[in-house]
Amino acid sequence: MTQIHTIFICGLHVRVMYLLFLDGSGQTKIKHSSQDNGMYVLSGVLVHEKDWKSIEKRLDEAKQELLPKILPHKWEFHAQDIWNDKEFFAKEGLSLAKKEEIFSKVVGLACKSEITIISVIIFKDRLKRRYSSEVMKQSWTLLVGGFESFLKQKSVQTNNGLLFMDSSQKAPDAEITNVVRRLVGGNSKRRDIHHTIENPIFVESHMWNLIQLADMIAYVVHRHYNEDPRFKKWFELLEPKMYHSGGKLYGFGIKELPNLNRVGKQVRTHAERLLP
Repeated sequence: MTQIHTIFICGLHVRVMYLLFLDGSGQTKIKHSSQDNGMYVLSGVLVHEKDWKSIEKRLDEAKQELLPKILPHKWEFHAQDIWNDKEFFAKEGLSLAKKEEIFSKVVGLACKSEITIISVIIFKDRLKRRYSSEVMKQSWTLLVGGFESFLKQKSVQTNNGLLFMDSSQKAPDAEITNVVRRLVGGNSKRRDIHHTIENPIFVESHMWNLIQLADMIAYVVHRHYNEDPRFKKWFELLEPKMYHSGGKLYGFGIKELPNLNRVGKQVRTHAERLLP
């Protein structure tokens, strides 16, 4: 990866780069024959340009500690496969204790790292326009908006942001790129996107531990929203690393669509049950 370094001219801070590594949990697809399409979660891990290498190294070291007989590059922190004994982990036959150890190790490492987390939760059956393309479009719109807000808040100087996405996502790369370009180019209602570089970089997740970290976080958020008590503790540990603005989490580090915290009383009660 080419690094863009902080530059100083006559003592003035010119520009720094933040990297946002993204992955999702669930599917963007909506089945119109079903009224129980569940959720789609898109999570991003924000890292300053100077920190990504050290976090990548620590995640490699965590892999070595967790499965010492397997080289770190031979397996991924892929949450669904780990928890449900799929793909690579179908052969490993991990015990529940080992699965919990892996999640606890990754969450603990995230909590100790210089990262910020943004997650978007789309309640697919509550969308006004129940289309798969709308799930993809809205999740990226909300996440890029959150990234932009972070970049503006982090410094009074201009910070730029670059997006890295798992290339194995089912949404075509071109569709995602078009959504981001429309946001950045001002061809949408959101004309305040100025610091996010318009071309996301699509990478294979096995090459980037930070993409895998985003995968694990998205899965934790998804299972917590599904009221799985086993994931509540990991969600609560991650919460301080989520993007807050003015002390507020919801609307910043957690972005919902529809926004359950801002609608009618009946839904608000349901939201309070979902979101401790």
